[in-house]
Amino acid sequence: MFKKIISSFIIFFAMNSSAMSFNTDTFVGVGTGLGFVKQSEKGGSKNEDGTDTSTLLILKAGVVIEDFRRVSFIYNPSYLSGTRINTFLGAFDYILPIDYSRSKLFLGAHLGFTNVEKKSLEGSNATDFAYGAQFGILNDIAHNLELEIGTKFTKYDIDKNYKENGADVKYKLDRVIDFYATINYRF
Repeated sequence: MFKKIISSFIIFFAMNSSAMSFNTDTFVGVGTGLGFVKQSEKGGSKNEDGTDTSTLLILKAGVVIEDFRRVSFIYNPSYLSGTRINTFLGAFDYILPIDYSRSKLFLGAHLGFTNVEKKSLEGSNATDFAYGAQFGILNDIAHNLELEIGTKFTKYDIDKNYKENGADVKYKLDRVIDFYATINYRF
């Protein structure tokens, strides 16, 4: 499965390499947001299943190609009680202008991997594949500066078994829905 993921990225970037001869703008961005994390821990004294709220930080960099496509790399750590979810994503977005305004809609997909640092996992952090979609709006607020407000849905394949007081416990991270805002600088 990992070979398929790598192959998909190689094909994706090879197809877009011809786009580099077009007008491109590089950008960096930083932001924050709120995430709703669907996770569960079952077994032993644990029987938790539900949605928890997390705060997240977003660091991103990439290129905007001809003002209509965007390729970005995102580091997205999320923090919730006793857990840190580190997500590394590659994303592709289509950017759709709204009439002649300074606002644009975007819609895209992301693919990457995540690492869960949880105290109860006893030092054996869970790492696996992550994928999903995002959409939102970009607003030009000044020359080379834009505000991005969006929603990101990410699906995870994290299942980890660990022992707590001699009992088997299963931790599962299912999905996260993030609402975020970033400031992007284009140069």
